[in-house]
Formats: sequence, structure tokens, C-alpha cells
Amino acid sequence: MSQTIDHVIKPTPFVMLISHDATESVLMSIKVLPQAERERHTKMVEEKTSDSEGNNGKATGDPTKVKSEEKPSIFNLEQSLMSSLKTLYEKQIACDITIVVGKDSARQEFKAHKCLLCIQSPYFHKIFMGNEVSIEEDLCLYPADETALVLENVSPSAFTIIIKYMYTGKLELAEMTDSMNEYLQLLSTFDTFKLQEPSRILQRLICAKYASVLETNLVAIMLFCKQHPQLHMLNRFIDTVIMERPESFFDSSDFTTLNVEDLIGILKRLDLNIPEIVIWDKIIKWAIAQDPALPENIKKYQSSERLVLRDRLGNILPLIRFHSISAPDFYKKIHPYKCIFSDEYYEDLLEHYLDPRDNVQSLETIFTHKQEVKV
Repeated sequence: MSQTIDHVIKPTPFVMLISHDATESVLMSIKVLPQAERERHTKMVEEKTSDSEGNNGKATGDPTKVKSEEKPSIFNLEQSLMSSLKTLYEKQIACDITIVVGKDSARQEFKAHKCLLCIQSPYFHKIFMGNEVSIEEDLCLYPADETALVLENVSPSAFTIIIKYMYTGKLELAEMTDSMNEYLQLLSTFDTFKLQEPSRILQRLICAKYASVLETNLVAIMLFCKQHPQLHMLNRFIDTVIMERPESFFDSSDFTTLNVEDLIGILKRLDLNIPEIVIWDKIIKWAIAQDPALPENIKKYQSSERLVLRDRLGNILPLIRFHSISAPDFYKKIHPYKCIFSDEYYEDLLEHYLDPRDNVQSLETIFTHKQEVKV
């Protein structure tokens, strides 16, 4: 009987639940609980204990833990540092290099620190750390004792602005004259020293302040950009003007100073929004301007002068889209210059104007495959 009772009535387990909070250490309950209830109660106590440790971190948990708002902050002392660098420059403390800029009587010396120049400018880093000079640009003479650097092609006014920027982070342009040439000179020096941020600021200023002057002297600015391909903003400005307002390029005061290679590069562009007959007029004007001895009236040309004009336009004529020029304009403005075309080339043009339907393919061959054209 007792074995039967023992088998049927098993002792019910019980659990003692004690808070893990050391500050309380009290007996929560001593009672018989079902398994699910015991697990729920245990989880609740653990969560309470975790919260207590996270918020107090004093009596329990890691004593090194503190509230997040009590952690020390990072204090920005950048202004104080820049002020110290400015003092270092103004008082010329512990300078280890002399920069000599300009030529002859315009020479000016600047005391500086190699380490700072190296950090601020890849150009100086290459010279001081690699002991190299730019022979190609012929900008500097670095003597054997390494105590002075001579930059003959850098103006003192431009370098004054640059070295102040390197030590203070400020780009001061107030003392500059209101001259685009002076701004371009400074921009050229920025590019030489590879100072990208000041270069971007100055390019933006030039494009905004001197837009009309840039368009008037478009060829000179284009040649300047050709020498400084890294001036992306100024290059984009020039490209936009040529694409949207090509007449500004052909009407610029210095158009006739353009060399033949750069002129061919412009004529090869397919986005020139300008009548082809206008381009023809400008090309003739450019060709005659290359030799002031040539008469403006083609009818007054001698045989030798015709050959000079023909040779000068030899690589340019195939780039003129004659099929876009009307017959009246062709007869009035192009026919008088028949002598500068080869007989074969001019015959093809005449056939086009006499019966354009039968000669479209011939003209496409001429204008598409420029190397097949003989002029």
C-alpha cells in the first residue's frame, strides 16, 4: 500500500527565489510553483538586476561603469592651434628654409618650415622629402646646402597669399587688384603647388566675377586652361561657352592668335551651334591674319600668295561642312576662293550644288573620311 502511495503521490518540488540585487538580499518567496511560473519569475528578476547594474554601477556590477553623460568629451582646440601656427609664421620661430620668389629687383624672401610646407603642398613635399626639383617647369633652384629654395616664376604677391593660407587656413584676397590677370596668375601658382581647395574657390570666383571678360578673351583663357588641365571648373566654363555660344569664341578679340592645332581641335567638335558659313568667314579671316602681308581681297592675290593661303588651310578645309551652306552663300563667299581647293575637291562641291540628290553619298565620303580628301 505504501509503495502504491509513493508511486502515485510524488513530493512536489519547491524553489527558493532570491533577488540578485545585493542591496535587497531578501527572500522573495518560498513556495511551490509550476515550472513555467518559476521560469517567468526568474527572467523578471534577472531583468531587474541588469537594469540596476546599468543605472547605478556603484554597489553592484562593474564599479568602473559610469553614466554615458559622465564620460569626458573631445574638446575642439583647432582655433588655438591655428593661432599658434600663425604666431610661428609671423615671428619666424625655428624656420629651417628660405623661399626666394620673383626675379631681379622684385625678389622677396620668406622664412618658413619645411615640415609644414610638405604637409600643405604635394609640390613642396616632392622637393623636400624626395630632394627633387621640377626641371620640366624650371620653377626652382635648390642649392646643395638645402637652406634656400628659389622660385623665379612665382610672383611675391601670389606667394604672400599662399604662405599665409598655409599657416592660417585663411585665403585673403582683399589686397589683390581688381584684375583678372592677377587672379589667373594666382590660380596658376595654386595649380603649381597643387593646392586644390584654394584653386576651386578661386576658379568659382573668376567664373562668377569675370564671365564677360572670359568670353571676350576666350582664346587666351582656353590656352591658359590647356596649360593647366587640372583646373576642371574653368575648363568646363570654356567648354560650355564654346558649345552654347560659339560666336563668342569666333568673335573673341584674340581669335586670330589661335594656332592651327587648337583651331582644328575646335572645328572637329560636333556640338558647334553656329551656321557653317559664319565659320567659313572666320576661318578666312584667321588665315589672312597669320600673314599681315596678304591682301584681304582674294582677287588681288598673286600666284605665290594663293599657294600660301592654300597650304595654310590644307588641313582645315576638310572640316568645313560645305553641305550645310546654301548655294547663294557658296557662290558669293566660297567660289571666289576656288584657287585654294584642289580641282577634284572643288568639282565634288559643284556637283553637290548642281544636283545634291545624286551626290549625297559622294559628299558623305568627303566629310566622313577626311583622310580621303585631297586639297
